Amino acid sequence: MALNYGQLTFPFRRFQIGKVYRGERAQRGRFREFYQADIDVIGDGKLDISNEAEIPSIIYRAFTALGLKRFQIRVNNRKILNGFYSMLGLTEQSGDVMRTVDKLDKIGPDKVRELLIEGGVAAEKAEEILKFIAITGSNQEVLTALEGYRGRSEVFDAGLDELNTVVKYLASFGVPETHFAVDLTIARGLDYYTGTVYETTMLDHPEIGSICSGGRYDNLAEYYTKKQLPGVGISIGLTRLFFVLEDQGYLNDALNTAPADVLILPMTDDLSLQLPWPPSCGRPASAPRSRRSGRSSSRSSPTPISCPSPTPCSWGG
Repeated sequence: MALNYGQLTFPFRRFQIGKVYRGERAQRGRFREFYQADIDVIGDGKLDISNEAEIPSIIYRAFTALGLKRFQIRVNNRKILNGFYSMLGLTEQSGDVMRTVDKLDKIGPDKVRELLIEGGVAAEKAEEILKFIAITGSNQEVLTALEGYRGRSEVFDAGLDELNTVVKYLASFGVPETHFAVDLTIARGLDYYTGTVYETTMLDHPEIGSICSGGRYDNLAEYYTKKQLPGVGISIGLTRLFFVLEDQGYLNDALNTAPADVLILPMTDDLSLQLPWPPSCGRPASAPRSRRSGRSSSRSSPTPISCPSPTPCSWGG
């Protein structure tokens, strides 16, 4: 982003799929080496909050298109957490506290309490933290409960305003409330998140953890440029996701259908096939269909077609 700033149009929207590595104990649905899909929107100087609702709406549409039904996008705001910790006089420890709270699903409230106290948080404040993150109910009920803390911290108030807006926009983007929830336990362990944060879990596979997470980051580009490039993004753990798809039978080969036996990708501006079909090959029962690709790649190659003709059947360039 910093290197190519002058060639980009903002807000800049990007996605990529690649292999990533993580130092964790391999277990069911969790891997040290896996594929991940990233989606980000980056602004120049500012970025409208509507993007913080559009990102999870993309996840909802993508997962729904894959046939997944029982998943939930959990939403929170780091400003709410930072503001609450400042009310308790824990501003300097807020990062450590959030990283500890982020482990709640894995280790449970008792262990979180123990770790907070070991980290220097007074026992009564640890109880206040656990009481706060235990606020549950419908999205409106949680937001209403949070209103009771308003007026004690400007940071908290700003975060609550943002969370209310994101919840409203999520509904406007067509995400039903059955598929997203305000969850005060969501913190994300990485310090560069500054606002809205997300985690997505499969309700029938809680042991896998989040398969899709991300959030708002305002200062991530500051290591490379003096320009303010705020962004919001989310990452899908594709290997985890496909583990779930296979487990639920969505990757059954018998279910796979295609409109043609062969997909040919011409790498030219001409949409017609590059060579006429050799007469000696005969016409296949299901003729191949051509689809144009606007980009060339050394990794893309046409599917070879077997035929008795001595003339090579080279299709797609």
